[in-house]
Amino acid sequence: MDKTTQDSLAKKPVDMRDRILEHLEALTSAVSLDDLARLSTSDIAETLIISRSLASQYLNDLVRAGLVVKVAGRPVRYFHRRAFQKRFQVKLSASEYASLADLIQATGIADHRDFARAVGFDMSLSSVVEQCKAAVQYPPFGLPILLSGGVGVGKSFLSRLVYEYGKNQGLLSRDSSYVRIDCAGVPDAASFNGLLDESIAKARGGVVFVNGIEALSPSAMEHCLATALGLDASQDAPRARLVLSTTLSADDLKVSSAYSKMPICARVPSLKERTPEEREDLILSFLRSEGCRIGSDVKISRGAYRCLVNADFSDNIAGLRACVTNCCAKAFLNREGDYVVVRPYLLPSGLLSSAQIDQQPDDGVLIDASLDAAESTGPVEQALDALCSLDERFCAGELSVSELVSQAVSAVRGVEDHLIFDHGVASSRSRAFERVVGAVLADAGSSYGIELSRKVAFLLAQEICLQLWPGIGLAKRKSACAEQISHLLGAVTSELPFASSVSDQVAADVEGALGISLDHFTKTLLTLCVASESRDAKALRTLCVILSHGYSTATSIADAANRMLGMHVYEAVDMPYDQQLKDIVGPLQRLVDRHSYCTGVVFLVDMGSLEEAYKALENVT
Repeated sequence: MDKTTQDSLAKKPVDMRDRILEHLEALTSAVSLDDLARLSTSDIAETLIISRSLASQYLNDLVRAGLVVKVAGRPVRYFHRRAFQKRFQVKLSASEYASLADLIQATGIADHRDFARAVGFDMSLSSVVEQCKAAVQYPPFGLPILLSGGVGVGKSFLSRLVYEYGKNQGLLSRDSSYVRIDCAGVPDAASFNGLLDESIAKARGGVVFVNGIEALSPSAMEHCLATALGLDASQDAPRARLVLSTTLSADDLKVSSAYSKMPICARVPSLKERTPEEREDLILSFLRSEGCRIGSDVKISRGAYRCLVNADFSDNIAGLRACVTNCCAKAFLNREGDYVVVRPYLLPSGLLSSAQIDQQPDDGVLIDASLDAAESTGPVEQALDALCSLDERFCAGELSVSELVSQAVSAVRGVEDHLIFDHGVASSRSRAFERVVGAVLADAGSSYGIELSRKVAFLLAQEICLQLWPGIGLAKRKSACAEQISHLLGAVTSELPFASSVSDQVAADVEGALGISLDHFTKTLLTLCVASESRDAKALRTLCVILSHGYSTATSIADAANRMLGMHVYEAVDMPYDQQLKDIVGPLQRLVDRHSYCTGVVFLVDMGSLEEAYKALENVT
């Protein structure tokens, strides 16, 4: 065999390997997870006209080289790694997966359904989402809902999620539809009335979105509301779920009747009212979307990222998305290798010159848009990780209990500063929680003779919101660290008995007032906050109780004594003349339980039967 033939044979396998890789890249770049037929070994072999065994050999070589991802199953599927990452804007950490379900789970491609697809569904939008769910679920055919908010806040998007949620929950029939009516484009009342009735029939039990009801005439508005409320329908309620929207507030005469008559009204917050975390997630999600559209990875410099996070747009989220698309279009013309990079100079000039934008220099650090913001580590997540690390060191004997508590307090301070100064505008729900929590803390402070500042009330209210709507990243961390945080809480409780006792009462009163049981992480933060605010109070290790006959005699004596001492020393238990000793056993027992951190109890009694009061507590350690 001559040298030319040998070279030809030696080169042929390399050419076929490259052909398979190029073919797989083209398939993967346009792939849909619902249609994977052409990604099997046999289909690839048939298309390239080679044997199945040879195709399998080449494909597995490419998997070992890290260029191709193999997904086991019947049949086995192969994806071009780089093309897959560009197509779905994710990172693949392995070259082989046990099944397609494992691949989807590992990359989070299909993690989000209906309302979970909305950025902030568990934060600023949580109240709106709850109301939308209630509107869809309410028997027998749901309730109409009015979504209000400025231009571009996401009312239309939420209406589509209402439809998706109803379908996913089995509340809407499979053949139902989503129908949209733009009121601004309807010429007169008669046309609107006919269009609305036609749309309800067309929806077949789905969702009809009536956008911009402020553009309707009074008679058309009346017909719209009557239809929404089922007043002119043959059945008890219209079978289609109606979602109305307006940009006007309730005090505007054009829509005041809608606000007063609609059973559910939900205001969608503006971009400015969203938390910094949500604005970051919105930017990254829009960048990923553009990356999927152009089939390229997208990165953004930290300076440009800061500008967009701090920017405000008159048309809110719609304006932010248009800005991101515009920047990506400019960056696409000047691609940097395999990446499209958004830098500050690509931002609109008005945005760069805005007084709201900080003037920190762009340090050139690039942020990869394919990274999920849910996996980012904010101050709360960092504090959780720090507490878990402290617990590990404590269990390993590297820290004493006092060192553990001291360092835990330091870790919590970062969360305090973040929630107070950096967490953005407090939601109406957290403000409502703060009022309730403030009253609870005032009662606890009065009972224990300490003063808990408003800061503690604010922090606890915010942390309750984070407990109820933690976001995906924080929820995962809490679940993974549950055992360590529980162990840490036990150590903190033993070292800080006074703060723990106060925390127990606050937790019990919060549960009684709001029906919310504080989780171990929230309880740990609360205990550490109380400890830092009441360091002097823990020196009182003896419970002093005044017991006296009369409706308020003991209370008056204790109050006078505490005022004279300038500190809370005495507790009081009054015994009206019509009560017996057994009647005060319960209140006395609860008082002792609340002061379980004390090492001794002193009873000051006036006379008679009260002299035997201590016998009621003989079993108390």
